[in-house]
Amino acid sequence: MIKITFDTSALLAFFKGEEEATDVKLLLDECERRRAEGIISTLLLTEVYYILARVDIERAEKRFIQLDESILVKRDVDRAVAKKAGELKAKHAGVSIVDCVVAATALVSGTPYVVVSEKDIRHFRAIGEIEAKTPREVFAYFGRIP
Repeated sequence: MIKITFDTSALLAFFKGEEEATDVKLLLDECERRRAEGIISTLLLTEVYYILARVDIERAEKRFIQLDESILVKRDVDRAVAKKAGELKAKHAGVSIVDCVVAATALVSGTPYVVVSEKDIRHFRAIGEIEAKTPREVFAYFGRIP
């Protein structure tokens, strides 16, 4: 089974109906059909909530519950993830700690890459230890372009 670790930017693109929303929806559908295992850091729940709450608290609540109750695996920031995120942050001072935690979540979970929106992909590509792919690239990578 394919493992997919999602970055906040990809899920926000979906929730906000941005250009990549359809591609993210297709990936989420693959997870729902159990053809892929979708993974998120529990820190992503925090990030999605506060970003959406700045504009609409009710929408933030709805999306938080939707993510929390979804089939996506919620990976806590345990010791292994915390240590790996710290190592990544020490090597890549310009990358946010949240991005380091998401990358560490992918690495510790055995995911080959992180799914990131096009506009935020440079942050992950700077890390180097983990590949970053747009939702569309994930389908191309597995030979299924929508």
